[in-house]
Amino acid sequence: WLTEPFHRDRNSLRVAAENGFGTVSLDEIDFVSEVTAPVGDKPFFAAARKIARSHHENWDGSGYPDAARAGAIPIEARIVHLADVYDALVSPRVYKAAWTQRQAAEFIVEASGQMFDPELVRAFSQLAPRWAATG
Repeated sequence: WLTEPFHRDRNSLRVAAENGFGTVSLDEIDFVSEVTAPVGDKPFFAAARKIARSHHENWDGSGYPDAARAGAIPIEARIVHLADVYDALVSPRVYKAAWTQRQAAEFIVEASGQMFDPELVRAFSQLAPRWAATG
């Protein structure tokens, strides 16, 4: 992706910048938001808009920004939500060590029906043993 450096959730970047973590300033976050805004209304970016809006929604309706639940959450956002949480768990952060792949997979399975679409978790679980055994 050409925008890979900016794919992280804007709020996560803002929290890190406000707390002195990382090298991204609040001004840089605002700049990225400004320069990427014009592409947002193009039809090509319809899936990206769904993902950006809804990838923090939880299957049980406890997420944000809309407290959407189950099938009301776009499938694109449900997939990215699961992948984003997995990535966050297995990646080291300034405030936590990386989890093993096995630990992250177990968390996702335990959160099925709460945070994640159970059908997606079943698909994830079929793939996870292939690489979770290594971590």
